[in-house]
Amino acid sequence: MTTRPGGDAATLAVIRIALLMGVIMFGAVTYFLHRGGGWTPAPRETLALLRTFLVVVWAGALAALLFLRSRLTGVTDAARRRTLLTIAWAVSESVALFGGVYYFLSDDPRWFLSGVFFMLAAFMIFPGRARR
Repeated sequence: MTTRPGGDAATLAVIRIALLMGVIMFGAVTYFLHRGGGWTPAPRETLALLRTFLVVVWAGALAALLFLRSRLTGVTDAARRRTLLTIAWAVSESVALFGGVYYFLSDDPRWFLSGVFFMLAAFMIFPGRARR
């Protein structure tokens, strides 16, 4: 299979945009659903359990990104590099999405917004283009 020059960078950019837009759309839909009326938050016990799980998700994602960063150092194979980058971005997306779930159930956007910033930071730490 042949690819056009620069095709890998363009494909990776589309993947990043798709991941980010899915998260942003989830947050936007949650925002508008909550403002529409008739919405009630989840029970406090459920939210407390979710907050605990959020901390676990954040810690696991940080550990996974540190591991992936160490694996990415010195990788010369383009296919392996693309795979590691995509996995790293998906891990960071999981933090934002789980924050979105908490936002949906609680109407508290802080975990969601923190997750979006986490995802954007991962995009900067794991750039789509190879550093020269």
